Amino acid sequence: MIGNQVPVTLVTHEHLLSGTLITHGDRLLDILNSTLTDMLCINDVQISRVGLADRVATSLPSATVRKTSIDLAVLRNTEHEAPEKRWYSYVEKQPRRIFLTLPGCHVDGTVRLTHTPQPAMAVLQQRDDFVPITGATVTMADGEVVAAQVVMVRRDSIGLLYVGEPTVGGWEQ
Repeated sequence: MIGNQVPVTLVTHEHLLSGTLITHGDRLLDILNSTLTDMLCINDVQISRVGLADRVATSLPSATVRKTSIDLAVLRNTEHEAPEKRWYSYVEKQPRRIFLTLPGCHVDGTVRLTHTPQPAMAVLQQRDDFVPITGATVTMADGEVVAAQVVMVRRDSIGLLYVGEPTVGGWEQ
């Protein structure tokens, strides 16, 4: 297959879908927020229930997933998936601690926002459907803890939200 293969885990209300996504050089965040399609195709999919991640229900060569069913997307690699796009996406932002709840899990990490007097509103009312959280720790309902360099949270799935003050050290990318 042509394109970058990025390992991802997609979390829906009830299922974990682990597989690879062909990105064609785009960032996962850009793919999730794209309005050109409301679906993703993932390959080499292992499907399990939230809370039973160690028990794979079935494996499929590929599957189509509606973006609106995704609460959380976990990027499972440790390198930036589209380094050539990173420089062109640069905007100065303040790092802030974020804690939020989603169906079946909660996420603790860092969100980067432009200067705003109401950071929670900036997260909840942004134009894009998915918000990136870096240095994330995801705790599933069964107590399983997943650490990831970056996760993408669907804004409409957020139940509880806390956004802290800017991290000491100022502005970052």
